[in-house]
Amino acid sequence: MAAVLVACFSLSLVLTQGQSNPFSYSSNGADWTGVCSSAKEQSPIDLSSYDEVDSSDVGYTPLELAFAPITTFQWEHEWRHYQFLGSHGNMKMNNITMECVEFHFHAPSDHHLHGTQYPLELHIGFLMPGAATYGGLAVFFEEGAEHPGLTPLLVATPTVADLSLFFPSTKIDDYYSYHGSFTNPPCTEILQWYVSGQVLQASSAQIEFFRARWEKDPSFASGKGNNRTPQPLNGRKVIHYSDFAFLLAPAFGLLALLS
Repeated sequence: MAAVLVACFSLSLVLTQGQSNPFSYSSNGADWTGVCSSAKEQSPIDLSSYDEVDSSDVGYTPLELAFAPITTFQWEHEWRHYQFLGSHGNMKMNNITMECVEFHFHAPSDHHLHGTQYPLELHIGFLMPGAATYGGLAVFFEEGAEHPGLTPLLVATPTVADLSLFFPSTKIDDYYSYHGSFTNPPCTEILQWYVSGQVLQASSAQIEFFRARWEKDPSFASGKGNNRTPQPLNGRKVIHYSDFAFLLAPAFGLLALLS
């Protein structure tokens, strides 16, 4: 547990680096320091060009999730972010287990999907085993029905954080993956991104909670939100994993029974 907490706070320092030397979103990241303007594998990106793979490619598997509700966490709700630090569970991809140590939100979304920017994006941060690299799972929200996963988080003082509420299944079999960076200074390029292809819904009131903090607050980044402009791909390979064989197996099984 102690090791996880140390790792958690080390990731937190990377994710929120710059608080003692505040950065602004007023130019959507164009004026940031570190490697933000010079490096070539920056995040976020527009996920509009990619290679298709499925379970026939031995390098990729569905993302296996193991999240659980926790009541002991550090809640950061300062002007730049809305973040929950703690041991939230883990995610596995191709037998690599990543420990989840934080999650936070961006409004509007950092990443774009097929040219579309969504009103809200959830980022879940993971520590990779045995290396100074990190994993990031991103989930988009569009306006629609109220989401039960957001409800306990958007109160005066949250007492429970449960990432499992955001995922109807323990597996994600539709996602995009690429190598990139943290989306705030110093924009270090040590992050493997996984962006869920399933867009969730959040109510207008839930989205407004975040818009009021960032996108509609003229004192914060001139009301532009806490998102960074999509960055050039610069020849990077983006993978879209969609396990059609996995999805179609129940249908084929039913056809076999009926024949």
